[in-house]
Amino acid sequence: MLEALNDKEINVHTLMQDSGKMDMFVYNTLKKTTNGNKDTIIYVNKKSDIEEMSDLALVMPMHADQWLFIINYDKVKRHRKKIVELIKQKNPSSKYLVSFTKYVDFKKFNDELGSSVNPMYLKTVNIHDVRFLFKKYRFDKSKFKLGMRTFKTGIAVFLVLMIFGFFGWKGLQIGALTAVFSLREDFDKSVHFGTSRILGNSIGGFYALIFFLLNNLFHGAFWVTLLVVPICTMLTIMTNVAMNNKAGVIGGVAAMLIITLSIPNGETVLYVFARVFETFMGVFVAILVNYDIDRLRSILLKK
Repeated sequence: MLEALNDKEINVHTLMQDSGKMDMFVYNTLKKTTNGNKDTIIYVNKKSDIEEMSDLALVMPMHADQWLFIINYDKVKRHRKKIVELIKQKNPSSKYLVSFTKYVDFKKFNDELGSSVNPMYLKTVNIHDVRFLFKKYRFDKSKFKLGMRTFKTGIAVFLVLMIFGFFGWKGLQIGALTAVFSLREDFDKSVHFGTSRILGNSIGGFYALIFFLLNNLFHGAFWVTLLVVPICTMLTIMTNVAMNNKAGVIGGVAAMLIITLSIPNGETVLYVFARVFETFMGVFVAILVNYDIDRLRSILLKK
């Protein structure tokens, strides 16, 4: 199924699946196979699109190897006969991707086209597809090298562990993760992303505090964790998005979950504030590392 996407001899692919990521994978693979671009990838959603497809299929595209027609079968189902006739012409200029939501339509369409089609029923994935998906993940020793950003990340984690160990702070994982997430290619980007992390983690800490208070109110009953933590997760995401801080969503949720799911028995509300403070320390360490190393590098380059 999936491996056939790279076969230049197969020009008709039918797709039925539930995953948006898999849909994007199929699209990107066919785009690469056809050497396509926005001018040669045609979406077929209505009758006029079918007429355009019929005209274009007669000629080779100027800036691609083939046309790529992406057909939404549900929207053009009543023109099925016309579409099948066009596909059966086997124009070498064209490649077709037909997507379905109903199995009966998927099956009938494939039966009508016979062996010339690559049917991809991706609600189930066989072992050959799994191998194909993992084929690109191979160890390349030429890429196994220590870059500047990787080096700075290691230094940031080292400093977080050293500082937290020296002061006896408990939130090692929060501080280290925040430092890693906040460290970017240069100082300016680290400052920008660091402020986003501080806001996101503050929001996550706020909802962790609400959970802490509710958990204490109901004496640590498991149903509080079961119900409140997912709600706090959603609220953390919604609040970050509402405050135009989408970049801080993952960090905020991570901070909230780490705090709420690691509160020892008998701790006071200060535990939550301490963990939030430790996320700030991770951000500051990342910014400091980027600033000092970039400054040191500029001095060395001048010499």
